[in-house]
Amino acid sequence: MTLTLLHHLDLPNLRRKPSGTVLLLVLQSLDTNANSFGEYRTRNSRVVLDPSDLYWLAENCPTLRLIYPDLDESFRASFHDAAQIMPFLTSLVASSLDWIAEEDRELIWELSSTKMSDYNSGFRSDRTRVLRIGTLEVELFEPGFDFDHLGLKTWGSSHQLCNYLVNHFGGLELKEPVLELGSGTGLVGIVLAKLGMSLLCTDLPPIVENLRKNLDLNGVDRVKVSTLDWTDPEASSVEPHSMSTILVSDCIYSSSHPKLVSEMVARFLKNERDSRLLLQVPIRKGFVKERDEVWGLIERLGLRVLLEHVSNGKDDFGESEFNLRCYGWK
Repeated sequence: MTLTLLHHLDLPNLRRKPSGTVLLLVLQSLDTNANSFGEYRTRNSRVVLDPSDLYWLAENCPTLRLIYPDLDESFRASFHDAAQIMPFLTSLVASSLDWIAEEDRELIWELSSTKMSDYNSGFRSDRTRVLRIGTLEVELFEPGFDFDHLGLKTWGSSHQLCNYLVNHFGGLELKEPVLELGSGTGLVGIVLAKLGMSLLCTDLPPIVENLRKNLDLNGVDRVKVSTLDWTDPEASSVEPHSMSTILVSDCIYSSSHPKLVSEMVARFLKNERDSRLLLQVPIRKGFVKERDEVWGLIERLGLRVLLEHVSNGKDDFGESEFNLRCYGWK
């Protein structure tokens, strides 16, 4: 069903004591992640409206009932402006909801708090993202994070890279051992493991605990995890010039990153004819200089572009274009 933009006054007024069933249906159906990719798994319960609920909606929310005549079956409403929905969510969290059964009250408060955090651009609550890529299904736990720990969420670049890997895996002829730089929540590693490859996923110490959790969640045992600080690679257990394939996805979001990424490639990629570097980046307007710089530094290492693929997809901030380049030694 097409998303419909609503005004917050179209939503149930707590002074009129809507049932727990009505409130749960509305909360579960508010699409606070309209720009997101994948699905989020939450502690939702099956909601079925009885005739009294439908009568209440007809009397108290006529606009909502008019837009969605089959409201008792399903609907999705999108609020892109936090000012339109935050008053409703705040009133739910602040209310005693004493006319509603305790179990429903707890779930209403929990869902309201989660939706409120979704509108705060600097924080997201704990969640599990479910992605279906080809015939593969991947679950990724994403703990609540702030923008100091970007590796705790899944980015659109890794999703687009995985789509390409699934659809063109045989033609790439990637060789082991495989190293991923900046593995984040582990999506690329999990997909490669499900495709039959063994690899080493690396990231900073605050990220690797959740990375290991996601590997366990998906039951993959072909992936090893190690910490790797790009500013101190000597402290890592990864041996220099030991990797036949290196993957990097969306790791260029600072002016220091192009140089650091090129240094990691120079340090760990074998100098062999069939060695490969897969570099996936989003085409973000604010990072043109960094993107051009990393491409230039990679080519100055002696690597050349063997394949380039441009795709369109989603990140959690909207539609985006993504560039994948596969490099080999000249």
